[in-house]
Amino acid sequence: MKDLLGHEIDEADEVTAYLREIDEDTIDARARNLAFICEVAPDAGFMMPSETFHVFTEARDSFVNGLYVATLLLSQAFIEHRLQSFMHEIGESQIADKGLNAIVKRLLKIRPIHKFILSKIDKLRAFRNPFTHLKSFDHPHTITQVSLAQKTHPNEVLYQRAKDSIAIMYTVATMDLR
Repeated sequence: MKDLLGHEIDEADEVTAYLREIDEDTIDARARNLAFICEVAPDAGFMMPSETFHVFTEARDSFVNGLYVATLLLSQAFIEHRLQSFMHEIGESQIADKGLNAIVKRLLKIRPIHKFILSKIDKLRAFRNPFTHLKSFDHPHTITQVSLAQKTHPNEVLYQRAKDSIAIMYTVATMDLR
């Protein structure tokens, strides 16, 4: 590859320069996102299966790096892993294997003390669904419809929901479900 003056450019240099430009353009937002993680993350470590660990850490890292759809999907996956494990522990395996919607509905019946957090999980699950399962334009949980209803830019809606999802993920990681 050549520059404007006809000199050869090492392609690796151009790739590195591109990445440096992205780093510079996003450093403030990433710092803000990491500061939020530091506010909501507990100081303790967690024991979890390898897949769950990767989902958890990649949800966190996605948020820090401004990948908000990935944050939603991964944090919801972690929440489902955690709740699914709990359902298996208490002998509710049939419900555990039906997915997050069924788990939340069942937990609302058998653990009403957790209604507040379970309702938040369900709201985020509904918002996540159009990213996972394509919905029609006028579906009430698409980002377009949510942003129109809230009179807020879709990017701001997505950021706020990703932020909520991360906070709830950390809450679910540490809460006593019993």
